[in-house]
Amino acid sequence: MPCPSPGRDFSKNYMENQIKYKNKISLNQAKKKIIAHAFSVNYPIFDKNYNSIKLKNVEDVSNYLKQNNYDLESLAEKCRDYTERVPLFENLLSTTWQVISSFKNADDATNKNGSISLVNESTGKTELEIKSNGEFAFSPYQSKFEKAVKYLNMAVNNASFEDFLTAITSGISSIETYLNYRAGLYNNLHSNEKLIDNQLIKVRFEDKIDWWIPKMTNKKIDKSADSWRHFKELKNKRDKLDQHNHNIPIGGTYVDLCQLINKFRSGIAQFINDLHVIFNEKTPTCVINAIYMPDVEIINNNK
Repeated sequence: MPCPSPGRDFSKNYMENQIKYKNKISLNQAKKKIIAHAFSVNYPIFDKNYNSIKLKNVEDVSNYLKQNNYDLESLAEKCRDYTERVPLFENLLSTTWQVISSFKNADDATNKNGSISLVNESTGKTELEIKSNGEFAFSPYQSKFEKAVKYLNMAVNNASFEDFLTAITSGISSIETYLNYRAGLYNNLHSNEKLIDNQLIKVRFEDKIDWWIPKMTNKKIDKSADSWRHFKELKNKRDKLDQHNHNIPIGGTYVDLCQLINKFRSGIAQFINDLHVIFNEKTPTCVINAIYMPDVEIINNNK
């Protein structure tokens, strides 16, 4: 395997080809982001008379913002900075939680019988129990998506194809896990016609898209959309580099890397959002924010 010559300085070349997120998204995108968060809010919101309400359209969102001393247009201008949080609607909690006890060691915790349990609402079964300091993710598909975004940001900060490969691998895993999660809900209600995918009965991802989804929802994925086309492109890239031949070199120009990173929004984030829409389920905050990330660009013209 070829190696860099000892003593050669690559730092100048790296800095000249560094990539970054653009500082802002468009005003229209910022407005769509606010509205998306408003429609997917997963906690109760109330009118001025403390009556629980549901926001059904843009006018409802605008009126609710006014009620709380915000103007939609002004807020959208502020939220063009993608690091700005969307007030009132954006859920700031991660799906991954740390468990921190007051016990000095695990034996103390066991002796005191302290624990945290995660119970499946559909079956009533305890799926995870932690009796001392630790960590858990109550939504595995969201946790995998958060990991994907983490490595996507690392790919930008490090101008790294390796980090991007990890990002799309975790993103695709998040989508597959979401489909399995929905299949589990379906199976709980249809014990005589369960959707099975295990070591004995393997189901291809494409078959889950073409067969499972229509069976569960009576709807189909729109395969003419950019989200499906970009998903297939990113999945093929992942399969080629990470699954079938580990000896293929990973890399390309920074222009290539920017184009691939920009396709994460539609091919991973928008695609999993499309699935939530089909299943009539609210889209998680982390997914909405990824859909409305700004473009990635090269800092200078040295490509």
